[in-house]
Amino acid sequence: MRHALLLLAVTLSTGAPAASAAETRIPETAFATASELREQALADDTAWQLVESLTPEIGPRLAGSEADARAVQWARAKFEELGFDRVWLEPVTFPEWERHSESAAITGTHAQPLTITALGGSPGGTVEADVPLFVGAPHGRDALRRSAPWARCPA
Repeated sequence: MRHALLLLAVTLSTGAPAASAAETRIPETAFATASELREQALADDTAWQLVESLTPEIGPRLAGSEADARAVQWARAKFEELGFDRVWLEPVTFPEWERHSESAAITGTHAQPLTITALGGSPGGTVEADVPLFVGAPHGRDALRRSAPWARCPA
């Protein structure tokens, strides 16, 4: 047992020889194939047609929602229509999150509503806070002073 521990200690202290990684070489035929595929993709608007179809036919689709289930069936039908020979569905699960409502507003003298949306899984609640001004940003403090002279800007 002592010899095994000694051998282990010596091996660990000297370090095992590092495996040398072989240089990766991509065959010229692969570059030619990639070039052909790129040219075919640039000359074909199938991808654009898919997006153009999905957006109005299914619309917004929060994961796990009824619209998401419709989108899955839509995609299956589209891939089969395009002639893919192996189209199948995989079962998936998501934590349930339901969008309710969200709102935001600038309060005070020049109150106005803001248009916002919550990301999936966002916690609910009320938040009141100052909005920071990044004075070093392009069009920072000077642009704010011109567009909103009532805003309090640091010197």
